[in-house]
Amino acid sequence: MSDSLKTRLVFSLGSPSAKPPGTPTWKLESQRWPGLIEDAAQDVFGTMLGTLLVRADDKGPPAGDVTAMIGLAGALVGVFSVRCSLPTANLLASKMLGVDGAEAEYAARDALGEIANVVAGNLIHKAPGLNDVCFLSTPTVISGHDFVLYSPANSSIFEVPFDFEDSRIWLCFSSVGGS
Repeated sequence: MSDSLKTRLVFSLGSPSAKPPGTPTWKLESQRWPGLIEDAAQDVFGTMLGTLLVRADDKGPPAGDVTAMIGLAGALVGVFSVRCSLPTANLLASKMLGVDGAEAEYAARDALGEIANVVAGNLIHKAPGLNDVCFLSTPTVISGHDFVLYSPANSSIFEVPFDFEDSRIWLCFSSVGGS
């Protein structure tokens, strides 16, 4: 497909200078984010799905048919996302809800949105001092694989791939001014 025909998905993460007066500033060393993302994901997948994620060595670009995103606002501005194939999202829904087949397919997008929401919540809880000064949006779920995510030039992007069963899941966090 030509580049001009690809769907473009653009997020404006904002600017730290655009925060309302009195909003606290918050920082975390960038090398700590991947470990915090992994810890948050392991906790949630173990509790909600009764399964273990295995951090993948392959750092290939995130890919998949379904992406669930959570916005972060407050002392940290960013987007957290979970991306995987639709069959993987169906399997996640099946494990999370204890259903199979058509029921899992019907619930896959909502289940992936909820998983992203809980992992993002766990992530800000694990980051020292962030829980009280950062807020999450409701989940947004996008279906389709041919899109490009743009972040501002001054953002920090952390992509952590995991193996789940025979599939790959990417957890990504992009922030402006918080790392």
